[in-house]
Amino acid sequence: MDDFPTETNTLTDGEAQITYWHTRYNASHEASTTPPGDALFDTVLIRLPKSHEYFDFVLQMVSSHISPKGKVFVYGLNDEGIKGAAKKLKEFYGNVETMLIKNHGRILSSEVSAIYEKKRLSDFASKHVLTYDTKEYEMTYYPGMFAPGTLDVGTELLLDSCIPLLKNGVSVLDYACGSGIIARVLLDKAQDLTLDLLDNDTLSLEAAKHNVPQAESLKLEEALESHPHQKKYDLIVSNPPIHTEKNLQYETLCKLIQNGFQYLLPGGRLIIVVQARIKVEDRFESVFGNCTILAETTRFKVLEGIR
Repeated sequence: MDDFPTETNTLTDGEAQITYWHTRYNASHEASTTPPGDALFDTVLIRLPKSHEYFDFVLQMVSSHISPKGKVFVYGLNDEGIKGAAKKLKEFYGNVETMLIKNHGRILSSEVSAIYEKKRLSDFASKHVLTYDTKEYEMTYYPGMFAPGTLDVGTELLLDSCIPLLKNGVSVLDYACGSGIIARVLLDKAQDLTLDLLDNDTLSLEAAKHNVPQAESLKLEEALESHPHQKKYDLIVSNPPIHTEKNLQYETLCKLIQNGFQYLLPGGRLIIVVQARIKVEDRFESVFGNCTILAETTRFKVLEGIR
């Protein structure tokens, strides 16, 4: 199972039937917050996630889908923490065996000796209070989400830059919304906002559903290209992801700048926060014909393009 996901894709190979579960959506597979259906499996394969909390969530979620005497296999690299995963497996299932050590990684396995109670997503919800501009916001989180329980400094800088530009009644898209804290604060600062939230993570959208019940829609999409073209906004705001596991990736950021223009109303603004060392001003200029640095620190900068 990859990065833990929900999916209904099924492949057959002789007598074997393979079902995939993904929590993050992309064009190649569907996604859901919990494993699909109630089927029991003889074998479960898990690609070790980087988050310990998310790994625990995955183990608990799949445990009720394993046949008695079925096996769980976890694979990953040494520098990803696969050695430490052995301790977690032993704590959870009571046994662990190293099946293979190769290429700076290993495959671990545990045999399941009991039938586990099925878990609900609500069992994993946590509440945290975030403070912005002296006001407290109680937020729901699920395992594996970005910056649980904290308002990261990049998002705070983005909010500081957006709020003075808000007008009552504008339409806003919170792109890569995560928990929805940006949308939640913007709703607090202006009246009659029309809000859409978009993210490719089912767990984040589930949290945002609780955190921003006033949102007009919550879209499970990988990128703006999948979003209806007829919907245009006065403001698109984003703290876009630039990491995939340990690696940097700028595809999401570059696509947002490239495609954001066509989803804005005339005079509409795309406002994003990125690390100060990331150079995308030229890309803004090539798409929008303009680029303004609204705020900048040694760590982050907020960029704006106006249609």
